[in-house]
Amino acid sequence: MIPYRNNRTRPCRLPLLYLLLVAWLVLVSAIPAFAAGGFTIFHVNDTHARVTPHKWIITEHGIQQPVFEDVGGAAYLAAEMLRLTAARPDSLVIDAGDISEGNPIGDMNGNGSMTQFYALLSGKLATQRGRGMDAVVVGNHDVRDVNYINNLTALKNSGVPVLSVNVRDVSTHLPYFAPYNIVTINGIKIGIIGYTTQSAEVGASLASTLEVAACDWSSTDATKIHLADYVNDLRNNKGCNVVVLAAHIGHSALVDPTAPLLVDNGAAKLPEVVVSGHWHTWTDTVWQPEMLNYKTIFTESASYMKYIGELQVSDTGGYVSSVQHVIRDADITPDPDVQSFIGTLTDQYNAAHPGHPVDEVIGYTADNLMLDNTMKWWSANEFPWSGNNTAGQWICDAMRWKAEQLFGQADLAMETGGGVRADIPAGPVTYLQIYETFPWNDDTFYRINMTGQEIVNFLKLTNLDAGFSGALDVTAYDGVATSVKFNGQPIDPNHTYTVAINNYMYAHPPTGWTWSDTAPLTSDVLCRDGIVDYMRQFTADNPYHVGGPRYHLNTEFSGGYRAVVTMMNDNDTKPAYEDAFIRLLSATPETLARRGGNQVPADLVNADGTVNAAHHLAEHEMYRSYLGFKSGALKPGDIVETWGKGSFYGGNPEFVDQEGISADGVEFKVVGHDESLAKPVFMSSIGAFLDDFHKNHFVQFLAKKTGTSTVIDQFGQTIKIWDATAYSAKTLPGNVGDMLLISGVPTMESYALRFRCSSVATTTTAFPVSSSVISHVDPAPASSTGSTLALSAAASVNGGTYLLAPVADSQVASGRATTNYGTSTNLYIQSSSTSTYGNERAWLKFDLSALPAGLTIAGASLQLWDWKSTGAALPTEVRGGSSDTWTETGITWNTQPAFGDAITTQTLAAGTYNVWYNWDVTPFVQTKWSGNKLVSLVVKPVTEGSPDATPPSYAFDAKEYGSNAPLLQVTTQSGTATVAQVRFYYRYSADNATWGAWTQFAASAIAPYTTTFGYPQGQGYYEFYSRAVDSNNNAEPAPAAAQTATHYTAAPPYETEAIVTLGGLGATYDGIAKPAIVATVPPGIAISVTYNGSSAVPVSAGTYTVLATVNQAGYTGSAVGTMIIGKATATIALGDLNPTYDGSPKIVTAVTNPSGLAVSVTYNGSLSAPTAAGTYTVVATVSDPNYQGTITGTLIIAEAGGSSVAVPGLGPWGLLAAAAILIGFSIRQRSLKDKCA
Repeated sequence: MIPYRNNRTRPCRLPLLYLLLVAWLVLVSAIPAFAAGGFTIFHVNDTHARVTPHKWIITEHGIQQPVFEDVGGAAYLAAEMLRLTAARPDSLVIDAGDISEGNPIGDMNGNGSMTQFYALLSGKLATQRGRGMDAVVVGNHDVRDVNYINNLTALKNSGVPVLSVNVRDVSTHLPYFAPYNIVTINGIKIGIIGYTTQSAEVGASLASTLEVAACDWSSTDATKIHLADYVNDLRNNKGCNVVVLAAHIGHSALVDPTAPLLVDNGAAKLPEVVVSGHWHTWTDTVWQPEMLNYKTIFTESASYMKYIGELQVSDTGGYVSSVQHVIRDADITPDPDVQSFIGTLTDQYNAAHPGHPVDEVIGYTADNLMLDNTMKWWSANEFPWSGNNTAGQWICDAMRWKAEQLFGQADLAMETGGGVRADIPAGPVTYLQIYETFPWNDDTFYRINMTGQEIVNFLKLTNLDAGFSGALDVTAYDGVATSVKFNGQPIDPNHTYTVAINNYMYAHPPTGWTWSDTAPLTSDVLCRDGIVDYMRQFTADNPYHVGGPRYHLNTEFSGGYRAVVTMMNDNDTKPAYEDAFIRLLSATPETLARRGGNQVPADLVNADGTVNAAHHLAEHEMYRSYLGFKSGALKPGDIVETWGKGSFYGGNPEFVDQEGISADGVEFKVVGHDESLAKPVFMSSIGAFLDDFHKNHFVQFLAKKTGTSTVIDQFGQTIKIWDATAYSAKTLPGNVGDMLLISGVPTMESYALRFRCSSVATTTTAFPVSSSVISHVDPAPASSTGSTLALSAAASVNGGTYLLAPVADSQVASGRATTNYGTSTNLYIQSSSTSTYGNERAWLKFDLSALPAGLTIAGASLQLWDWKSTGAALPTEVRGGSSDTWTETGITWNTQPAFGDAITTQTLAAGTYNVWYNWDVTPFVQTKWSGNKLVSLVVKPVTEGSPDATPPSYAFDAKEYGSNAPLLQVTTQSGTATVAQVRFYYRYSADNATWGAWTQFAASAIAPYTTTFGYPQGQGYYEFYSRAVDSNNNAEPAPAAAQTATHYTAAPPYETEAIVTLGGLGATYDGIAKPAIVATVPPGIAISVTYNGSSAVPVSAGTYTVLATVNQAGYTGSAVGTMIIGKATATIALGDLNPTYDGSPKIVTAVTNPSGLAVSVTYNGSLSAPTAAGTYTVVATVSDPNYQGTITGTLIIAEAGGSSVAVPGLGPWGLLAAAAILIGFSIRQRSLKDKCA
């Protein structure tokens, strides 16, 4: 009996163990397998409900002509995101905020279309990889309406993590949404914190519900949220290995020194990654701000569903690689489910808005209506919107037209930018395009009054970035308006103009601006509706025209350039003001290909790609906003490749470089080092370089020390010397009276010229003797490779312009009649019978004796810098003093000299400041030139004793302030002598250290004075100067140093950066190798390509990191991309689906095409073929590295001799539970038997 019992029992137990094992394998097989090491972040931001495709000129490297293409749209974004996550399942998917406001379909039901789309996309991601989206951050536009928040709440309830650490319940002050989400990938625990810019304004419908709380990194301020506390909690209490800050705030604003959100102060380990939004920008790689010591990666991905950013990091959050995937619709098959969803929404919208179906053609435009991407063709600006573009000008034209209908008159319309959001190509203009360009549902028409002076001041305050309608025309030099015209005539500063703006602009004026009109005319008409009405008049035969440029700026250019660093300011106590000064050497090949347009002016870049060294923009201040410069990262003589855009601030031209890192922890692409290229240009006097043309130019000059930080040149012009920051005075070496050789750059700070010192040393070199003739060699290229060098010089008999500083200046005040103000830094001019100071006047004394003898004074003007203005406009006059014996520290109201008749008058404009005022004092100065050469002038109100409660009062900088000191500009003419000859000299050094003697090599007697130099001593270093001789045989003395220099080499002392682009990165397996398509600029550069580190071109399906590297002498460059070879689709045919029960497993046959592929078959989810009669769902899936395919069928096992019976399957979990019960029962039975034995 025992053997029989054993024979019965064992067959029962083995199937139970087998079932348990099978169930376990089924469960294990459901766990996704990730590649070891690191993870990927796919990210978008500022999608702004752009669920439908739109036209855009894709910004990318290359020399292709700009064309509008279809980009973006929810169906295309979803398809590309799913393709990318399928290739890299070890990834996070993050939206960094602002899903609302931007498209009529996406804005339906608030932002309901967007939240529904994200719920659909998240579900597809969950099906694909077991997890949906990882974070959707609340942006500033998302808190403008209660419907937006309700929809985000519904999105949260669908399982999508909606995050914000500082969007809070207004009553409890607790987070309204989750502050963070935690995700584990490849065993790496990642904490994702959401942040909403605290500048966000909560809409009126949410005022009693939400608040956006202020944040900082760490402090004792109990009113603020401290991000460091959350980071510490995630690391220390939640066990996170990596922290990602998903922040809806501009990337560089995160480290704004005035209110930084991230600080490397030890309060917490900084987040490894920041995924940012809000500024709609991106870069080729990532940013690593030096203020955080390169510890945090910043990445952003433009806006409007145009890109998906891909960032790959190590398992510790270190930078590995990044790429921006453009959503070019022509290359993507849209996701059918999302496409159907958007189509249904579009039908719903059109049905609900019969007056404005989205594809209705409203009018026509002859011009492309563009934002700012026409300058930076390869990437986006830091915040790529403004009114200063054709799109903004079009909106202003429409607003002025509609405002005239609404209010009866509108001279002008203005738009400050931020509200202009889309490009429209020339041709038909649809309602959808108008909506996307101006998507605001609450911007209505206002009309205000502004004087002409206020308009000028407003343009200045907005840094010439505001848009305006066609009547206005502005010309500026380095950002300083030199001409503002209305209808072709100079704008009248005292006339009142009617100006159309929108209500948002009125309620949110630019920082520092207050509207003087406190009772604007208002309307409830939407600005967008006004634009629609305006465009209806423009037909295909009579389209809208923007017309020519409305701003005429001299600083416009862009591209990539090799440049040598001449001077660094990388240790500023205000890191936001750090900058480098560079001398442009040559344009990159890609940039040269655009020569001749506004991006690459032909007068700046020569035909061979070299930069015209004589151009005023050839030397520049390189500015990187809050990205800063790590101390020592760049040194004078470093040759860098920099990509940026010409701009200006405070009257100073800037080259704004917002590019990302070139490698982990390496901000700059240094392609060489040659200190000879960074030599200063010697200038004969202060007046020779302290002008607009020489801003940012690295110069050197001789001067005599007059004070701790002040010097004087041989013509009597004085100047204060500042350190490299321009905000601290430089302590000069030596004693008063010592000669100094000073190097540095003149820059304009807040519209005032300052000299920023790089180096200064005492010298035994004396001032040159006065000369009746002067000359100067024009700047030569710092680096030369040609066999000859063209040189030119300017020369003149000793006439020209001289800038003289006062030898004394002081104000006097009738209310303080015995008080001396000689040491004050200010000069006040005031008319008052009510102020304790009473009437105030400014006295100034100048010495003409430093001017060369024999000159004729042709003109003279007094120049004062006004930094403060209060009260009404003030007519002023300048009079000549009758005595020059007064002293700066002795003069008072009671002791001031008598003065003569008014020489000239000038009205000081109310509300205007930070401007130079000029008074023509030529007759008086001419008289003094022939007399004692001392010029005493008093500036005073024409009418004194104003009864105004707020008296007209204007403050000017005195010479003691250091910058913006008073000047007497003297223009002179020479006598009858002429320039007879200009002689050219050179000297040579083989090592840039030991120099030969100066040798004359050429002379020129005809202007323009030119010569050709042939490098008589071969390769090496050459310096040059010129000396002129006049017709009376008077020779100019030799200058104290070289006036220009060049380094002659056979090839440039740097490598040329070739642009490498990758294509053909998406393919489907077909058994044939799939090489990447590599293009270069210039074309034909030798390239080596690897795929996951191997040179073998891949054939099999999979994901490959493609690295293309330049492999040609004299060139450098590389590109990284991700190639995805998708699996081919195989078909499966199922057989043997209707067997009859016979006690044996019934295995379904699966035949593939192509044949022979491995197939995994499950029966009601189990890998075991069933035996019992019943109905089973059969899923057959191709299990092959290069093919995919699946089919579902039904297996019906009929009862022997009868009909089939459907038995529900248990599934793996049920099977596992049943197996456990049965095993437990078997063990229980054995235990009972043992007890009975």
